[in-house]
Amino acid sequence: MPMLVVGRLEGAWAPEWYADAAGRVGIIVSLTWGHGFTPHLLIPLDAGLTSWAPPVPLLGLGPAGPGSLGHIDTTLVRLDGRLFAFVKNEDSKLIELAVADRPVGPYRFIATGDWAGWGGPREGQSVVRLPDGGHRIYLDAYTEARYYYSDSHDGFRTWSPPAELPGLSGVVRHGTVLTEFSALI
Repeated sequence: MPMLVVGRLEGAWAPEWYADAAGRVGIIVSLTWGHGFTPHLLIPLDAGLTSWAPPVPLLGLGPAGPGSLGHIDTTLVRLDGRLFAFVKNEDSKLIELAVADRPVGPYRFIATGDWAGWGGPREGQSVVRLPDGGHRIYLDAYTEARYYYSDSHDGFRTWSPPAELPGLSGVVRHGTVLTEFSALI
């Protein structure tokens, strides 16, 4: 896997767990060398998670150009043999969607702007599979002190209007939601 390292690492943001099709885990983290954030994949070299390979950039998810802040909070979801990347665009503060055939890309954006009607700014997205086969995204509306969810049952094309999660709004910030596998059996 190619690795791009330019200059000195200046920041890391929002690590999220990733599991590949075989169930092996990794971490997605957005890194910056001073010119916007790019999501990177870190893969453990041993079962104890004590040794890790160098970070590999997710191609196509870096800054859009000079002055761009790039993408953070990347969540990868496998559907129909492809990988869908839900990323926060740090320039627009909206959640966008890209697709690739491999975890490291190259990714191609298929939905940008406020494509799902979630509004913005939003971040900290987590996407989980629902028992009925649909998907739910959890969103941190951090400037409103609200935590929302929205559902899709058509392969991420359309989403329900965002609904507030009572008891979590104003309490939880930028959480990660994971599927409990026994719930899917």
